[in-house]
Amino acid sequence: MDEMVLQVQKFVNVNYAHRPNFGSPVEENGRTSWEIMYALTRALQIELGIENPVNSFGPTTYRLCPTLREGDEHEFVWILQGAMWCKGYSPGGFTGKFGPGTAAGVRKMQEEAGVPVNGIVDPDIFKAMLRMDAYRAVGPSADENVVDMQRYLNGKYYKYTGILPADGNYSRDTNTALIYGLQIESNVAGANGHFGEGTKAATPTIKLGDSRVNHVRLVQYAMYVNNYHPGNFNGTFDEAMQTRLKAFQGFHMLPQNGIVDLNTWMSLLVSTGNPDVKGKGIDTSNTITHSRAETLKADGREMVGRYLTGSFALSSAELNTLFSNGFRVFPIYQRFADNVEWFSYNQGIIDARDAVRAATALKFPYETVIYFAVDFDVSLSQINSHIIPYFDGVNEEIRRNRNAGASYRIGVYGPRYACTVLMNQNLTVYSFVSGMSTGFFGNKGHVLPLNWAFNQVKEHFIGSGSGRLAIDNLIVSNRDRGVNAKDHSVESPEVNDYVQYNKPFIEKLRELYNFSYENSDGDNRIANILVLNYLRSENYNSSVWTPIAGAIDSTFVETAERRFGKPSSFPVLYDPVTGTDMDFMHMAATLNAILFQKTFIIGDFTASLSDFAGWLGDLITVVDNAKDAYKNGNFTSVYSAARHYIGHTSDAAGTFPLEDLLGDMDAINIGRALDMNDRTSNLFEEMDTYYRLGYRRRFKAAARARFDYNREQFYNEAKRYLTTSQPAIAFARSQFKSAFNVSDWTDNEADSVAQAFRDVCAEWLDKED
Repeated sequence: MDEMVLQVQKFVNVNYAHRPNFGSPVEENGRTSWEIMYALTRALQIELGIENPVNSFGPTTYRLCPTLREGDEHEFVWILQGAMWCKGYSPGGFTGKFGPGTAAGVRKMQEEAGVPVNGIVDPDIFKAMLRMDAYRAVGPSADENVVDMQRYLNGKYYKYTGILPADGNYSRDTNTALIYGLQIESNVAGANGHFGEGTKAATPTIKLGDSRVNHVRLVQYAMYVNNYHPGNFNGTFDEAMQTRLKAFQGFHMLPQNGIVDLNTWMSLLVSTGNPDVKGKGIDTSNTITHSRAETLKADGREMVGRYLTGSFALSSAELNTLFSNGFRVFPIYQRFADNVEWFSYNQGIIDARDAVRAATALKFPYETVIYFAVDFDVSLSQINSHIIPYFDGVNEEIRRNRNAGASYRIGVYGPRYACTVLMNQNLTVYSFVSGMSTGFFGNKGHVLPLNWAFNQVKEHFIGSGSGRLAIDNLIVSNRDRGVNAKDHSVESPEVNDYVQYNKPFIEKLRELYNFSYENSDGDNRIANILVLNYLRSENYNSSVWTPIAGAIDSTFVETAERRFGKPSSFPVLYDPVTGTDMDFMHMAATLNAILFQKTFIIGDFTASLSDFAGWLGDLITVVDNAKDAYKNGNFTSVYSAARHYIGHTSDAAGTFPLEDLLGDMDAINIGRALDMNDRTSNLFEEMDTYYRLGYRRRFKAAARARFDYNREQFYNEAKRYLTTSQPAIAFARSQFKSAFNVSDWTDNEADSVAQAFRDVCAEWLDKED
């Protein structure tokens, strides 16, 4: 405890704690802190006549603040002396009298801060005294060269920047001061410490032997804090400095010309570098179609980052599109990674498991780097408390999978500082830097990590029409080259049950697809439809299916039957999650309808006749089950009856068993993965991939693809379809009811069935990890 700090705390509480709007008394513990500095700031504002004091020393406080000098005696001196004791500069007493001791303490502070030494306290000095900033080396990483630089910057530019720390640690304040220095030396109007368009226009090019000493010295300081020692700090641009500058340029993927041009200035001072420099890579939430691939090729891009999961997830068909157009791809994993509460050791294990499943399902080759996102301005304390444990969990799960034969590597997407800490902890192999967040604590005043693979520098649109897409411009270091092809030998250790039980089905499906491909003149799109035509032909071939799923190619079906027999002779498709034998013929009919793509707008939702082939058709038929069971006294309500019959697993009669519910969700998910405008889209590959891993989160994937990732939409869509009078839907509904002998229902009965559908699906959603 410091006795003089304790006296200052008591002084503040006695003289100001009772004043209007001052706030709570400070803790009297004899320890200096921001709390006492803020309290002294508010005390100063009260003495200045400011009615609503606040913690910040803002423009009004600065304008009203008096200049103090030796001989003064009043309340302002008490506040100054209190601040000096708390800041570590002895004023020689705590008396309210500005004597020689106070003047000596002020001169000491001025000398250490690097500003003119005169013992006078003007508003800049008073403001600095009321801050916790240090003016001497602090901490194990403090660097005396940085202290000298900070003092130099204060001395030259403090009237613009305020008096900034001189503690030997490169920080956002020091970075801001360097930009101010460039602006002032380049005569930029309205210097503000931000590297904007005016600064770009005024920034000079500096070369070997340049005589602009102040500019050269700023470059030297900027090089030093970026870990490239220029050889001296005297403002002389010599050959040693040029050699180190070329090394810096090479690290930042700039032309190694030894000239400080605009791009080099910005790479020295801004986390994006010059964001208008076009990189070789992009990341995007947009699905890459052939049209968008053409846009990217025309724009000179080579690398594409896409998400493994979530609303913008990469599909196998899209991956085929990227590879067939010559792109290399790197995967990104992000789930709710935009706040610190998400991150923990256990969450790291869960997310790594999810990422491995997705990467394996897409057949990313082993050793591919997966970038796990830290998508917010994370602080040092949060890195230590949450981010490091999270990546410990990620590493633990990846090691477990490596031991089981599924080996991926770990990268991080995040601010510079978080990337650097994780690299130093050996928790990541490469970093994908979120550089365009230039104001982040973790970017401003921090250097690029040594293992950076990608630097995200600008968000914008490119292309037009169907080729238009939103991209983040990425500078590529070539450390991580991504991948350019699938590896079909990739196998997850989690698919053993699937492989064990379903190998006969998959092998026969492969034969069927190859046969269909041969009978479609090598057109994958036609082959996909022919496979589905055959698989649905035995049980889903009546006239009611034609407007919903299209006509069956009977010629092909007859030819396929001679080769493979009836679809019912196919081996069983087994679902390891539920232990259910899937009704793959029902799933094929639903998927055939989805690919037939009959959609139109009704009010504020998009309707599709394909829904009649899947979940909606099953709901229509289950209405009679529920009404009859309720009427016969087997259930207390239509809702409870429908809740039982939707996705039931018992032997009780019902038209919407579990295998149909699973098949409906699977058809939605496989249909999303298939792109019928993509000639490489392959039904066998998508089904094989999906039934190896994708089925484990089938309800969440279907909720995202068809129900706006909102469980309430299961109810909304069902209720609208069952009750709307829109002609096309009402006609299709009547045809379906007639074909399956379903009687009319009331709106209340429809509401009960829709609620039951929502609640059954919600139950499954909650079961999935």
